[in-house]
Parts: sequence; C-alpha cells; structure tokens
Amino acid sequence: MEGNVLKCVKDQNGNHVIQKAIERVSPENIRFIIDAFYGQIYVLATHPYGCRVIQRIFEHCSEKEIVRMKQELLTFY
Repeated sequence: MEGNVLKCVKDQNGNHVIQKAIERVSPENIRFIIDAFYGQIYVLATHPYGCRVIQRIFEHCSEKEIVRMKQELLTFY
C-alpha cells in the first residue's frame, strides 16, 4: 500500500481501506499514510472520498497531526 496511498484515497473502494487503517492501526504504524497527505490536504479535503479520509484523521490522530493539517488547509483560504 505504501507509495499508493493517494491513489487508494481517491478510489471508491480503496478509501475505505485507508479509513479502516486510520481507525484501527496505531499512528506510528501508519506514518506513511499521514505523510502522504502533506502537500495534498486541500485536494483531499475537496475530493468526494478524500474528505472522508481527512475526517478519520481528525477523529483518530494526534493533536499535533491535526494542527499541522489544519494549518496547511487554512493556507488555501
């Protein structure tokens, strides 16, 4: 899955796999997923499936990660 995270997020079925990983796997073990989002937050947040994945990040990841993503998102407004 590593190297194909963004492709999965934008896929009708693949996004569910990423969401479940975020919900069930410790953040240390899915670092590659979180790292793939940086520089792509706005694109993902405005994508029909990507926005759901971003929601899972906000629900399950550390405050540090959430703040970093929010800051990136706010640079587009």
